[in-house]
Amino acid sequence: MQSKNSTTPFFSVVIPSLNEENFIPDLIRDLSAQTCTSFEVIHVDGNSDDKTVELVKETGADLDLTQLSTEIRNVSVQRNMGIDAARGEWIIFMDADNRIEPWFLDGIKYRIAKDPETDVFTTWVTIDTDNSLNQPIEKIINFGWELGKMLGSEWSSGALIGCRKDIPKKAFHF
Repeated sequence: MQSKNSTTPFFSVVIPSLNEENFIPDLIRDLSAQTCTSFEVIHVDGNSDDKTVELVKETGADLDLTQLSTEIRNVSVQRNMGIDAARGEWIIFMDADNRIEPWFLDGIKYRIAKDPETDVFTTWVTIDTDNSLNQPIEKIINFGWELGKMLGSEWSSGALIGCRKDIPKKAFHF
């Protein structure tokens, strides 16, 4: 499926998936509710055995959506396919089980404008569970990101990475 829009979006949201029918519809609905509308969604499926692809197509009918697939079940291959298809100025790689607020992309756009030297970013995590044992893990991850920033050694996890479109081919080896 090719994208519906010929204008250059600000963001290209790349979502690799493999058997994510229980999670990805929620993320697609979250993307459909964004207040920022200058984005495309590139869904790259790794040969799912479930209804992931069909559910993305149904749930994302109102999005600028491109669906790609590969027989290779490898998130790096899927991310690289997303990079090659991306038209946006910025690429955001999201895991299929991520959840985002309606203002999420507008918030990222604001932060980028506030710090134009930004090349790569991630966000804090919030673990969506009632298990109190996960709360310290959430705090440790977020503290680690802040500590890395203070020490000049920033890092991010694969759950959400954003970067200028020209960065992945130079710096990342997915």
